[in-house]
Amino acid sequence: MGIHVTCDMDERKSELKLVSVVLPAHRNDNLLRNALDSILNQSYPNIEIILADNSETGFKSITSRGKIKYIRTNPVWNLSQVLNFAVVHSQGEYVARMDSDDIAISTRIEKQVEFLEKEKDVGVLGSSIQILSSLTDGHWANGKIIYQPLKHEEIQSKMFYKNPFFHPTVMFRKSLLERYSYNPRYERAQDYRLWVSLYNKTRFANLEEPLLLYRFHKDQVGNVDQILSRRFAKRAQMRLSLNSIITNDSNIRLGLESIKHHSASYFHDLIDRHPKKSS
Repeated sequence: MGIHVTCDMDERKSELKLVSVVLPAHRNDNLLRNALDSILNQSYPNIEIILADNSETGFKSITSRGKIKYIRTNPVWNLSQVLNFAVVHSQGEYVARMDSDDIAISTRIEKQVEFLEKEKDVGVLGSSIQILSSLTDGHWANGKIIYQPLKHEEIQSKMFYKNPFFHPTVMFRKSLLERYSYNPRYERAQDYRLWVSLYNKTRFANLEEPLLLYRFHKDQVGNVDQILSRRFAKRAQMRLSLNSIITNDSNIRLGLESIKHHSASYFHDLIDRHPKKSS
């Protein structure tokens, strides 16, 4: 009986499109192992994990095996460069993002592939998240579910003011990432900048169901340097707003309002970074 089950599983796997899960990491710890386990135990069987090691010394105990494809990256690279390198090494028709400290719900990949197979015009698909945190109240309280807009037009509108996706929940069509990569000049908010590049190149969607347990802690990159993260996010917003005006986009009004809202603080940042030389 066991042989027949194995054959049935192999046949099902061969019929399903390969999903490459890109997982960058700079630390080999229990959080990473939990994240890997959550992908290895997905209900969707045809998966490869591109584990991009961005640590100083390399992970001594992890090698390519089974579904895990281990790649060593340059430790001085920023996240954009690491992600682009990992995507180049991926073989899947779909590419899913995952962070090394989060946990994917067991049906995450299956539900995202099912949606993308039905909605052929959607190229970027995210989901809601449920918080894993030591906090008991507030926006990032443990167990709280946080949603993003679901429909394409709502996502486009939010993009002028805030990031409309939770990056580690996103699944892409690989064909998009072959044409539009992460901008290596963005040390932070590289995902936001990518959405801006894709603004009129594909359709967006989010699933309402939380498909990721998102860990909130003080050591996260975005929390360690919030000022830098906000600066790059503003830069992405300004580019989107200017593009909407230049192309006379249907959201041109939002573009004008966003420029008015963000320009003062954006140019203040520029002055801070390039102060006048004293005579």
